[in-house]
Amino acid sequence: GDVNGRSALIAQLSFFKSWAFCTSQILYAPLSGFGGTSAYDPFAIAACNALLFLPICFYSLNRFIPAAVALQRPSLYQGGARQVHLNRTSVCIWVVRAVYQAALSFALCTLAFDESFITPEGSPASSSLVAVASFAIFLLVQAGNLALETHTFTVPQALSIIVGLIGSLGLYYLCNLSLRAQKLVDLHSFNVAVGNPVFQLLAPLVLVGALAPVVALKFWGEVSGSPADASRGGGGVQVA
Repeated sequence: GDVNGRSALIAQLSFFKSWAFCTSQILYAPLSGFGGTSAYDPFAIAACNALLFLPICFYSLNRFIPAAVALQRPSLYQGGARQVHLNRTSVCIWVVRAVYQAALSFALCTLAFDESFITPEGSPASSSLVAVASFAIFLLVQAGNLALETHTFTVPQALSIIVGLIGSLGLYYLCNLSLRAQKLVDLHSFNVAVGNPVFQLLAPLVLVGALAPVVALKFWGEVSGSPADASRGGGGVQVA
């Protein structure tokens, strides 16, 4: 059964990652002269859904309350039938959240790796370097969103988030080993971007900037009882 909108949240998380991903593409269009150039490399476009699909699937293990307690309280299931957790308001909240986080990530990443940025080889930042840096930050922000929406951290859930992050790094190296797959990735740009102090400072800055307003609004919604927390329904985090 759907307790506290778990199924509704899985559906909205699935749409949310696509909204955030597409928003970055739209914001990149003016910078590319509306030439149809992607903000991400071919690997990011192909792997985005696969890397984020696993953590979202394991979100089904998330438990707001123990199963034994849920069976004793049928009223907890009424929200699903009444569309309390999946409605126009909750969808609008997630759309605004996706656009805000994507815009913040895109703006800060573009400013950090502008024409004044110089690589160790003495060359300016290439579009490929900006693309891999943006995608790495995109994955971090999505992992932060999943963690923020989780009530109960089970081992499979934690592993799925870690695999989604580390798996992207592993896939970059695996693709680089194949001559055909090398066309999809730029491993050198990835190493330069992730290993640079600018990225290492930028990543936590974007993560805090993207998630802090969400945490603040959720806290305000729980305290005031307003619909600001409609996308989740409140509740503390437990470890199982």
